[in-house]
Amino acid sequence: MKKSRSYVLGVRAPKYGRKAQLLFALAGFLGTFLYFLMENVALQHTTASNVGVLVSLAPLFTAAVSKLENPKLTLSLQFFVGAVLSFVGVLLIVFGDNMSLVINPLGDTLALGAAFVWALYSIVLNKLSVYKAPILVSTRTIFGYGLIFIVAGVLYADVQKSC
Repeated sequence: MKKSRSYVLGVRAPKYGRKAQLLFALAGFLGTFLYFLMENVALQHTTASNVGVLVSLAPLFTAAVSKLENPKLTLSLQFFVGAVLSFVGVLLIVFGDNMSLVINPLGDTLALGAAFVWALYSIVLNKLSVYKAPILVSTRTIFGYGLIFIVAGVLYADVQKSC
């Protein structure tokens, strides 16, 4: 594959094919736009404590989706023990002495959705690693696509508001 040079947000970068660009765009959509949108809307409908605890489930969702994508993948007992211990640690830090849990279905569901979206984003990043793009180029490209989705979302919201 012939690599010509192009500029990605001011940095010279190799030119990637259509598949790589679609993966970069998907990563921008999932990780920069959708995750933060869902998390911020969740914070409007539930407590920050609930969002923090529920989003900490992202590694478990990542493992589950990875296992579905690649059935040959083996998840060790150490992984599950570590995941459970880290989740319990998050619970202890977030709630501490005050174990008052307030359930808000819409906000909590959005927070769980954000954790799932982060899992999908992690898998897309793994697929992008095949292209061996420099980290600065990857970050800027993903963020650039994310900004496009954010601007489109803001414009869509403004149009909806004015109708």
